[in-house]
Parts: sequence; C-alpha cells; structure tokens
Amino acid sequence: MSCGVTRFREPNEFQSALTLAQLACQSAKDHGRGRVEIYQDNDASMIRRHTDPSTLIRLRDALRNDDLMLFAQRIMPLQSPDDPEGYELLLRSRQVPQENHAPADLLSAAHRHQLAPAVDMWVAEHALAQAGPYRSALLAANVSLSINITGPSLTDETFLERVRGLIHHSRINPSLITFEITETVAVLSLAKAVTFIRELRAMGCRFALDDFGTGTNSLKNLTSLPVDRVKIDGSFVADILTNKQSVATVRAIVSLTKDLGVGTVAEYAENARIIQRLRELGVQYAQGYGVEKPRAFAEVLSELSTRESQKILALSLKI
Repeated sequence: MSCGVTRFREPNEFQSALTLAQLACQSAKDHGRGRVEIYQDNDASMIRRHTDPSTLIRLRDALRNDDLMLFAQRIMPLQSPDDPEGYELLLRSRQVPQENHAPADLLSAAHRHQLAPAVDMWVAEHALAQAGPYRSALLAANVSLSINITGPSLTDETFLERVRGLIHHSRINPSLITFEITETVAVLSLAKAVTFIRELRAMGCRFALDDFGTGTNSLKNLTSLPVDRVKIDGSFVADILTNKQSVATVRAIVSLTKDLGVGTVAEYAENARIIQRLRELGVQYAQGYGVEKPRAFAEVLSELSTRESQKILALSLKI
C-alpha cells in the first residue's frame, strides 16, 4: 500500500490539502510503492506532478498555435575552410526567445506524455517549410541542416512516411538534410533505428550519432548503425584543455571514425583555445558558443540568401 500525507489547519484548506496528499501518494508510487510519503514542496517528483497538467496544456497550445520557433547553431569546419558547413536546428519558445535555451519543461512533458513525435514533427515541418524557399541558396553554399529525432519517433510507424513527404514537398536536396539521433536512444531501438536510417539514407539524407562516447559499447554501436558522422559528447570537449583522459578519448574517436570513413563533430566548443585543440586532434567540425551562439533560423536563412546573391553579382561583374 502507498500512502500520501499532508497537513492543513483550516476547514477551507481541505480540498487543496487532499490534492497535495494525492501528489504525495503518487510520489510514494514513484519511489517504489509500499511506503508513506509526506508532501514536500521541494520534492522533484511532487513538483513535476503538481505542474504537469498546466505544462501539458502549455505544450499542446504551443504546438497548436505555433508558439514555438526555430533557432540555428553553426557547425564550423576545422580542417579546411572549403569544407561544407551546417546548422543544427534547435527548438525555442516564442515567449522568451531572448533566453536562447530549449524549453526544457515542455520537452520533458512531451516525453512523459508520449508527445515527443508530435514535437519532432513540428520541428521537421517548420524547418523544411522555412528552408524550402531558400533551397537554391542552401545548395549553392552546400550548407546542411541538422534535425533532431527522438526515440519515440523512430518507433512511430507514421513518422517515417510523413518525413519523406515533407522532404519531397520542400524540394530541398536530401543530401543537405541530416538527422541527429542520440547513441543511447538508437541502441534501445536498434532494429527500428537501422530501418529508419536506411530508408532515409536511400533518399540521400544523412545521419549523425549524437552524444557519441557515452554509450556502454560505442564501438559496437557505431559499426551497427549506418551513420555519416558522430557528434563527440560535450563532456569530453568541455575540459579538453585540462583533462588528459578527455584528450585521449577524443583522439581515439577521431582515429576510429577516420578508419570507418565517418565524420566527427565536437560539441561544447566554447572558446578559441578549445577549437584550436580540437583542430590539432584532427576533429573535422566544431559546434558551440566559441563558434557561434544559436540565432533565429529565419535570420540565418536570410543572411545565407544575401551572401549567395552577392557572390552571383560579383561573379557576373567579373565576367
């Protein structure tokens, strides 16, 4: 039996106290059942359950009313300035875009309430719709767009077909579209992940394995998944200037991926010294605040279009 307890002083507080006791009871179940939990307003499980209903309403409203927006963070080549660059698309709340970080409470609620595929689909739809009119500029500049896919989307039977339709409708060259999946998620649904990757790679899309190096058997995972690049987890990059183990890990990943013909991207490249060390270690790409902070996707697309137009004009004047 699980039991939740709270206290109240006045008769008119009974209803709210009963609600809090129910939250404490649910927390008792969260912690293994067969126990008594006293309501604590600083308990993470109780806070989550107390705020979940309103957060879920906010999430559904945000998806329905497009109260979200896309930012883009540059992925910069390190070994040659002529190598193609790219941008990872990141979800932001339209209410507080100046904070420039993911709406963690909404994304957490999406996972708890099986709405992650809906969020992934919102991102894919809006990313390709926004980028579609700029497909010529993207192709001319050879700039790729990276879209994150969560585990539930890999196992959603309709998600793959809908993504195919979105790519076809956008008329963007599929080679400019990269889908990112985390290593741990891919391993949990390995067969479905492999099918998903192969189907979209057959169209020309590319795949990146995110958070690489944090899995229990990263080498086996890499050889099992047909990906084009790995994103070295930021935990190995953030302290690369002071931690010899991180240096050794990054060096080993670079050597392994080079032999397998797989590219490398280092996340959390927060300053010029880290970027230079990554370059020395042979990492191909870097992403982080040292490269560029995330910016509104619309701004990035407009800037890219202007840049390509100026190149065409300069070329015509030269001719």
